[in-house]
Amino acid sequence: MKLFCFGLGQTVKNLISELKKKNFHNISLISRSHCKDVENYYKINEGYIDKEIIKEVIESTHILISLPPPYENFVLKNFKNIINESKNLKWLGYLSSTSVYGNHDGKWVDENSITKPQTTLGKKRLSAEKNLLKLKKLRIFRLSGIYSKKNNVFNRINNNQIRVIKGKDNYFSRIYIDDIIETLIKSFENLKDNQIYNVCDDLPTKYVDVIKYACQLLNKDYNFPEIEFNQIENKILSEFYKDNKRVSNKKIKESLGVNLKFPTYKHGLDYIFKNI
Repeated sequence: MKLFCFGLGQTVKNLISELKKKNFHNISLISRSHCKDVENYYKINEGYIDKEIIKEVIESTHILISLPPPYENFVLKNFKNIINESKNLKWLGYLSSTSVYGNHDGKWVDENSITKPQTTLGKKRLSAEKNLLKLKKLRIFRLSGIYSKKNNVFNRINNNQIRVIKGKDNYFSRIYIDDIIETLIKSFENLKDNQIYNVCDDLPTKYVDVIKYACQLLNKDYNFPEIEFNQIENKILSEFYKDNKRVSNKKIKESLGVNLKFPTYKHGLDYIFKNI
């Protein structure tokens, strides 16, 4: 197996770290930022593609695209024919978002549900998915809200960044970073092409419930002022509340054999709290 990654977000960083723990080092990477953990690293240059990069892509058996929209166009413009004509490629993955489903009024959605994104991010992600269908052997991983030891509700509570929106009982799905990595690694061995996978935990939850549980662990009072929806100044936060859905993870369990390490937000927060 030889892995080539387009992009260096937190998921790719954690994937590389986990693969190296398993003594796998045959990894190449192209991104906008430097990666000290990969020997074969290349900087994105939209005006020029090094021959070495082309060679790396041709030789790769697995390719992961984690670039945000509209950088899928960079991949298509420079590597579409190389990828589609590759004799070595066995697996191609794209990291998308469950925001593509849009609002379903709190109902459950799965990979066959209608995509009707409400947010700017969701619309861009769905457009990227459709563009990347021009590539063969594609698997799309729709990630829900990611949290980890570095990025979590404890930090937002301690930094006074909690905003409770009055009258908004939206359901949101989330996923601990380790379980994303487990899903990707499990998928590496599954060679069924043209698949979509929701990557989320078992328990979609209202945001206030997550805050309350975190406060309980921190032994802090839940005492955050509520604001009206029209008082939200942060555009990203206001768009966040346009969606209300519960995302099913049944497929990654049944098709990939994923066994979540953190099946609910409580499991994840308990682990983080013990390791703060």
